[in-house]
Amino acid sequence: SVVSGSDDCTLRLWRIIGKSTLEPEGNFDEQTRSCGKYHKPKGLLAITDDKISVLKFVPVQNDRVAVGLDKGVIELREVPTGKKNNQDLQDPQGEGDRVFDLAFTSNSRNLFSAHGSGKLRVWSRAKINEEWKTESKVFDLKKQQNLTDFQVRALTLSPDDYYLIAAGNFKRFVKLPVNEILNNSLKNLLVQTTAQSDESRGQEDFVWGLAFAPNPPDNA
Repeated sequence: SVVSGSDDCTLRLWRIIGKSTLEPEGNFDEQTRSCGKYHKPKGLLAITDDKISVLKFVPVQNDRVAVGLDKGVIELREVPTGKKNNQDLQDPQGEGDRVFDLAFTSNSRNLFSAHGSGKLRVWSRAKINEEWKTESKVFDLKKQQNLTDFQVRALTLSPDDYYLIAAGNFKRFVKLPVNEILNNSLKNLLVQTTAQSDESRGQEDFVWGLAFAPNPPDNA
């Protein structure tokens, strides 16, 4: 199945038919209104509390998705029911701090969220069948880089969960050791930008997506 989210506050569920066809499936029986619009019920999985910026399937528990919203909240939704878990993840100091990206460690015990304020938040739990701790660790990547603006637009974890790469304005890439983040001992950031030949590295020049190769060659 495929889950999609959009800025009209809707989650939709699609089933792959054959090699090239997506067929909508969902639980709503009638037309529904959200974000000021009416939506046809076909394929509608759930209505969220705000516009959706990003969603990621939870590893290990691959029957649910984490949904990042414009207002700074992360909802946890079951698939295929669309039911929202009892717990939303929200920093009391982060209201309105848009969630741009999410990344899970492979054991599903740590969730990293990237925000428009330049902050990186880390949510943890002891076991995958437990609720997340209500307080997150917060790292101000904008402040640590001495920048007037740095929106964290993209995150990715290395396949071994050793490094987290964050990126945003000025086409900057910030390399972060995961163990230092989890131990709350992050001090030094390794910052890199695009090649010198690329002159477009201003405040409005963003990196929008990142991905590690899943199986890098031995000499990489």
